[in-house]
Amino acid sequence: MKTTQKLEEYHVDCSKAAETIRINKEAEKKRIFELCLSTRSYNIIMTSGFEYVDDIERLIRDNPEGLLQIKGLGEKSREELLSKLEAEGIDVSAVRKLMKRNIDD
Repeated sequence: MKTTQKLEEYHVDCSKAAETIRINKEAEKKRIFELCLSTRSYNIIMTSGFEYVDDIERLIRDNPEGLLQIKGLGEKSREELLSKLEAEGIDVSAVRKLMKRNIDD
């Protein structure tokens, strides 16, 4: 493979990585209200002390069970929140695994 072709492929890979990082950074800067949650879900999240999307992302990353323990955040509200977070490019698979495990138990 020619050096020029390798450099072009590297540039494309780096561009894709940079785009992914940019998208994730935009999601991190968002306030919770920008997710357009239902009033109930929004109020529960806000009264639990979360103001930014990255606050919830950090909770999911550091302690996925923490999301399941938010008082008042029932199955429908949780699913709504997870769907909105996924649409923002946030990995919620750890929470989904816990939810599935709880259903199976």
